[in-house]
Amino acid sequence: MIPRQTTDDVLETLGSALSAWRNWEKPLAMGTDADQTLWDGDVGFDIYEALLAARGVRTEARDALAREATACGLDVPPDADPNDLAARLYDQFKAGKYDEERAFAMMAWVFAGWTEDEVGAFAEQTFNATGLPARIRAGMKALVAWAHARGLRVIVVSASPQVVVERAVRAFAIPPVDVMAMRPRVTAGVIQPEMGAPATYGHGKVLAVERALNIPSPADPSARRQLTLLAAFGDSAYDAAMLALAMHPVAVTPSPKLLDLCRTLPGAVELEDPSAPASLPIAPISPRGA
Repeated sequence: MIPRQTTDDVLETLGSALSAWRNWEKPLAMGTDADQTLWDGDVGFDIYEALLAARGVRTEARDALAREATACGLDVPPDADPNDLAARLYDQFKAGKYDEERAFAMMAWVFAGWTEDEVGAFAEQTFNATGLPARIRAGMKALVAWAHARGLRVIVVSASPQVVVERAVRAFAIPPVDVMAMRPRVTAGVIQPEMGAPATYGHGKVLAVERALNIPSPADPSARRQLTLLAAFGDSAYDAAMLALAMHPVAVTPSPKLLDLCRTLPGAVELEDPSAPASLPIAPISPRGA
């Protein structure tokens, strides 16, 4: 087992490390997953399920959904409704028959034909309906506030849709420039049925951090260890590669697979209760740019 630490313990550890970190020629930043890390649950699933319930998938997504369904071995009638295709693909995903990276990408471009503003407004409605504000984890909010108060960027890397995550992290005063998520192609403000940027999943999270911080990918992948982030936070095995970038990797409500992987990461700890606030006051969150 890896050690368990409270929010206060983690803050103390990071505070002690920060003075030494400032002497390095490295970006001052932390990285974090979003779903099941910053909050309970998954906003990507929430909004996808809300889209299906509203039968909001538009015809612009139909042909791409049909290709995905065919690739999953499903029969696709010529007159298949895009909402029905999206629902069948979700069933395949839940049954473990749809590759996760492809599925998460689809859940971003499935809004083809929508504008980004429309998706943002729909996300806000969904957050209210699913009680997202009450699901925000106070411990993680304190950690983000601590970082912002000390001039550190907090890079959010998520496999949920870009616009959805951008709206969700407003509660943490994290600006869109610091969100790296599943980004569909957008033309003249309208979402297209394909990806417009590399997937932010698994090793793609490492590449996303490097893009966000404008750091060239090292020729030797092992050189990534402790070269990029002061701390990183995540809950799943697919966050392990990003946690390996950090001087202080922190598992948050980790899956058993992530716990196993954390045993190989020097200094890794588990956040004991992410919903527990810090006991000491922290400076108010201030946005870092636009």
